[in-house]
Amino acid sequence: SIENINVAPNADLARNIWVEEGILYFAHLITQRLAVFDVTRPSSPVKIAEIDLGHPCINVIKKGKYLLLSSSIGVKVVDVSNPKSPTVVTNLDMGGYVHGMFLKGDYLFCCQHRLSKFAIVDVRDPANPSLISSLSSTTHLNGAHDVWVDDKYAYVANYAAKEAGRYGLAVIDVSNPYNPSIVAGF
Repeated sequence: SIENINVAPNADLARNIWVEEGILYFAHLITQRLAVFDVTRPSSPVKIAEIDLGHPCINVIKKGKYLLLSSSIGVKVVDVSNPKSPTVVTNLDMGGYVHGMFLKGDYLFCCQHRLSKFAIVDVRDPANPSLISSLSSTTHLNGAHDVWVDDKYAYVANYAAKEAGRYGLAVIDVSNPYNPSIVAGF
């Protein structure tokens, strides 16, 4: 069962959890499953559902009645309006792994570390997400791993920026999500 699996300490599990109103959602990277727990009594959590996601998923963000999950192909959307019966709604194929994500308003900002890419997804209708823009750069986004968005800028941390001339942090102007631009690298 999902709660008995041993996971390496570097498995990035903290971002695989979302807790809201006594319900905990856990996307297990290795088993490719989503488990849902009732944690209204934290000392006695109860698993109320478990489904196969079909892909490894890392990051879990809830928007309304939907979970947005970063997956090995892009963004997976799961309807959790009934937490006892979660249902995969769609997969937005983005051509490769999405790792870190950040939700701000109706936009999901995504890092695709294996592609050295930063992408923006319109999630006004979470059941029908659409890719609206992306940037690629092996200089500024080499191993784009995690993102934070504040006001009109996205800050992207890159884990593969070990070579000279590669930046560990990129700043991207996202004031127009349809036309993001790299501002700086550090």
